[in-house]
Amino acid sequence: MAEPQRPRQPYSYTGQQPPYGAPAPRRPSRGRQRGPLFWLLLFAGLVAVLAVVGWWASGTRMFMRHEPLSTTQLVFYEITGSAATASLTATTPTGSTQYAEQSVPTTLRYLMEPGSFVYVSAQNDGADGDVTCAIRVGATVVSQNTASGGYSIAVCKGSVPSAP
Repeated sequence: MAEPQRPRQPYSYTGQQPPYGAPAPRRPSRGRQRGPLFWLLLFAGLVAVLAVVGWWASGTRMFMRHEPLSTTQLVFYEITGSAATASLTATTPTGSTQYAEQSVPTTLRYLMEPGSFVYVSAQNDGADGDVTCAIRVGATVVSQNTASGGYSIAVCKGSVPSAP
């Protein structure tokens, strides 16, 4: 009697070449599993897109404003007089600064916001002569003062007027 035929076992992939004529093995299907990191990144991207769309729709874009870009005024600190040199102290947009033994006449220039405090003092470095300080914004003289005699100090102070 003949041996009963055993059913043929499907070929399993073991890293070897399948026998000639055998169908190609199928790899087990695992499906695409998405972990929590994928969903977190997807959610963050969606929130970012919605934020950009909301910002754009709100009309608060910087380039759409109809305000002037700058209201700064050009401030002149002018030092004149018969003194040969003077030591100066002046307010600037970032604080104050000092200049030693500046030749007279001299002018300092700064861009300052309206309402800013402005100040300049000029001390005569010599034993005689006079020194005059003036603060000017455009054609407007904000402050002017003269000091006479050796080592005297002229002080000018005020605030930057609003733009016309």
